[in-house]
Amino acid sequence: MDAVTPNPPPHDATHTVRVVVAEDNPMLRAGFVALLDASDGIAVVGEAGNGAEAIHIALATHPDVVLMDVMMPMLDGMVATRQLFEAHDRLAAVGVARPRVVMLTDTGGDEYVYEALREGARGFVSKDARPDELAATIRTAADDGAIPWPAETVALVARLTPSRPDRPDVAAKRAALSTGDAIVVVGIGRGHTDREIATNLGIGVVDVARRVERLLATLGRRDRTQLVVFAYESGLLTPAVRSTTRG
Repeated sequence: MDAVTPNPPPHDATHTVRVVVAEDNPMLRAGFVALLDASDGIAVVGEAGNGAEAIHIALATHPDVVLMDVMMPMLDGMVATRQLFEAHDRLAAVGVARPRVVMLTDTGGDEYVYEALREGARGFVSKDARPDELAATIRTAADDGAIPWPAETVALVARLTPSRPDRPDVAAKRAALSTGDAIVVVGIGRGHTDREIATNLGIGVVDVARRVERLLATLGRRDRTQLVVFAYESGLLTPAVRSTTRG
């Protein structure tokens, strides 16, 4: 069993992104750890070989990002993501920040990735990604104001959402949106920047950011990636609409 890395470095919100790597294949895990530790501004503070360990180590080390393998023994990545966030929800009152989760994917794991996105994962990265892509993914995930890899995330959500049953709670929340709020959700679902959304609405960029924060609270979503999921689940966007937007 992998142990928590002793004496993790202090968190520097500007330069250092603290990461826990959860991957059941020891050789792959060692490779990811080496690549991330060699990347500027990233420090690996813990390793896990299964989903249960990932939760334990993340709660012990308080990382900024958990790189979570989709398929692991004991708990798969999707279940581990949900349980990790549930644990952090209980700790929110004492000021413990929730880590961002990035799903580490392999062939055939799209269904699990989709469910993890619904649970609150920030996005995903392939195990075959180049070292610079992996590092960039981790840095982007740590940025609250960004949607990691909007083209890839949106494409997966758009492809898989139509096969899901309608959810009455989602329909009710869509019906309660103002026109302006719906435009914001659609813009985020298309991968637009706050500046682009602000231009469409004729408001300031700061106003868009405030609308997003309010929408997250109103819709019960954790971050912008979950707003992408909501845009498709609610029918505000469809795969046909996505095909006409920029990628």
